[in-house]
Amino acid sequence: MSDQSGDGSSVLVDRVGVEVPGFVVIVVDDGGEVVGSAAVAAGDSSDVSVPTAISDSGEYEAQLYADDGDGEFDPATDQPVPDDDDDDTDDDDDPVGDDIESDEFDYEVG
Repeated sequence: MSDQSGDGSSVLVDRVGVEVPGFVVIVVDDGGEVVGSAAVAAGDSSDVSVPTAISDSGEYEAQLYADDGDGEFDPATDQPVPDDDDDDTDDDDDPVGDDIESDEFDYEVG
């Protein structure tokens, strides 16, 4: 994901590849506050525009979540997509402790 600048109303994600329908979720890198999300279809997508409410320049993170089937992003029910390169060795089905598929970027408001 490329560093970006703008008025804070959207972020452009270069490429997304997911096996199931889901969401690209933009969060504040140091706090995890969700500032935007956009639905993505299963497969590969490019140039995904994510509506956001970014008010401050800083570091952000794009994360992938699988849709629970209702078509609406809800961090309480939609599950994070685990990182294929996750080095977590807990060998259980519990995603706690696993890394989320994500990419960090800088955003400059102005």
